[in-house]
Amino acid sequence: GNSFKISEACTLCNTCVNVCSTSNISREGEKLIFGENCIFCMRCLYTCPQKAIIPHWSARWAVLKDWYDLKKIVHDPAI
Repeated sequence: GNSFKISEACTLCNTCVNVCSTSNISREGEKLIFGENCIFCMRCLYTCPQKAIIPHWSARWAVLKDWYDLKKIVHDPAI
């Protein structure tokens, strides 16, 4: 969770909160909080409609340039 920060583009839509598999992201008022249970699945980063989640400089190596369609991967029986 310390590997990500939220930019001003965030609209507090709660998409990241809802897709987090470990309930690591919570909303406190007008702010999103990342906890210590992050497993670095990056669902939050790839599903954010505003692309407002920014990886810390040390985690940028893990982000794919063209992102990926998480829903397609989840529903693909070959994977």
